[in-house]
Amino acid sequence: MADQKINKYIKTVAEKAELNEMIKIEKVVGGKKKVEYTPKWKLVHTHTARRTGATLMYLSGMDIFDIMKITGHSTPLTLKKYIKADELDVVEKINKKYTYFRE
Repeated sequence: MADQKINKYIKTVAEKAELNEMIKIEKVVGGKKKVEYTPKWKLVHTHTARRTGATLMYLSGMDIFDIMKITGHSTPLTLKKYIKADELDVVEKINKKYTYFRE
């Protein structure tokens, strides 16, 4: 199936899931800064799903080398740059996995 068709289906699912939060998008057009707002569902596509999946696998405690096999990343460093997990999520993950960080 073509990426365009898959992306169309993903957007339909995201819209039905009511991902309606307005997202600020800043562009430079003709040397001038332009700000637009668009619903989140319009921004979802296959790459979003891949990145979210990798992040959720990482936060669930899945071995990073197993995630690399699924995503196709060649090194742990490139995968870690790709994963979107803020510091708080990482701290929670570490705290769940290792008891020596607890009282």
